[in-house]
Amino acid sequence: DLETERTTFESLCLRLGKVREAAGKELASAVVASLVELGMPEVRFEIAFDRAEDVNGLVEVDGKRYSAGPEGAETAEFYLSTNPGETPRPLVRVASGGEISRIMLALKSVLSQTDSVQVLIFDEIDVGISGRIAEVVGRRLKHLSERCQTVSITHLPQIAKMADRHFSVRKETDGAKTETYVARLEEDDRVEELARLLGGEEISTLTLEHAKEMLSATP
Repeated sequence: DLETERTTFESLCLRLGKVREAAGKELASAVVASLVELGMPEVRFEIAFDRAEDVNGLVEVDGKRYSAGPEGAETAEFYLSTNPGETPRPLVRVASGGEISRIMLALKSVLSQTDSVQVLIFDEIDVGISGRIAEVVGRRLKHLSERCQTVSITHLPQIAKMADRHFSVRKETDGAKTETYVARLEEDDRVEELARLLGGEEISTLTLEHAKEMLSATP
């Protein structure tokens, strides 16, 4: 009876592995297409599957046994290369904070129909981007926020203007200690803060008008 169950389990694991590999290729292709739009034109993104050899493992492939459990016989790891000529390496070792945020945005955009996560936080997603790409990132965040609560910490007006709510984070120190304050911005404050992102501390009338125009034109 145990051997019968083991054989059934092995068959299911091998079927699951094949489905995973096919889905992995499809997901990787969709993520690459999304990352190209997000300003990473030379990116290579791959999903590698690996099995752990175990002489007492429940799954046998080509004469070798592998450990397996409720989630199957293989584990998956994301591999990334952002520059031409570079071999993809484990994402956890090579991706910067900004790259990880954009990769997460790409993944969540692709998986938005099936993901159960309710809140997403993107920190420094604007690192290394500007102009048109920032606009694309902002629109992607806006679209994603239709399905779950999305929080983005950003210094780019093209991204900030897309938000339904704005908060300003400031630090103050008296020499002995530092305190952080978070304040919700209402209409006039939103315009002023967006103008500050556009033009720095010195805010001109023209900059304020530009900020108003950006907010009013946001879909």
